[in-house]
Amino acid sequence: MAQPKNLLAVLEEIGLKEHEAALYLTANVLGRSTVLSLSRAAKIKRGTVYETLPRLIERGLLREIMIDEKRFFVAEDPRFVASNFHQRVKNLEQALPQFLALQNANTKKPKVTYFEGESEVWKIYEDTLATGLPILSYTSVTGVYEHLDPRRIDDYFTRRTEKKIPIRVLAVDSPESRKWAAQAQKYLRDMRIVPAGQYAFSADVEIYGDKVAIISYIDGLFGIILESPQISQLQRWAFELMWQAAEKVRSIS
Repeated sequence: MAQPKNLLAVLEEIGLKEHEAALYLTANVLGRSTVLSLSRAAKIKRGTVYETLPRLIERGLLREIMIDEKRFFVAEDPRFVASNFHQRVKNLEQALPQFLALQNANTKKPKVTYFEGESEVWKIYEDTLATGLPILSYTSVTGVYEHLDPRRIDDYFTRRTEKKIPIRVLAVDSPESRKWAAQAQKYLRDMRIVPAGQYAFSADVEIYGDKVAIISYIDGLFGIILESPQISQLQRWAFELMWQAAEKVRSIS
């Protein structure tokens, strides 16, 4: 039985192996099923089906029923599965402060995490959303658009706005920076411009919570997250000094 690739991909993204996802989809199509019917329809060996079914039942994806002393398996309603998954995510999010406290309990040294390549660098921006705190940023808007996917940039702005996370931005003067300034209110963005000839940012710096993220566009795309209250505070002071000296954008040319 051919499986919809998009549905397989969705199930694999939440942690199922390929054959586990295939069995769950097959059970949805067949309805009440035996091991033999699942094996044939999914084209998976019976031994593998026997091994996999208990895991799917444990995860709340399938349930076992007995009819006339014969075992059948039924796929749980996808809405129930989604609700169950959301609850697990919610439980994890609620426990995050405890996990983070354990992680940082025995060290006062700054925590440094390194990221290389566009897909890895996007994890930095996702972290700014996950933290959920106001952001201070100084950046080369031109550099951002030269090295990152514009569609993902726009999506990031939208999601940050939906989460009601404000940002103050110091940007090197450029046509792209002026366009950002024109959309400032829409994206909860307060923005000031610094002269291109006086300041030559070749990086994007994001300050949020106790973290400072630096994304460099020179010699390849890479970034780091420094997690330290002291370093974060120093960066905030530096940002505020530059902010006071920068031009507040009043009109867009």
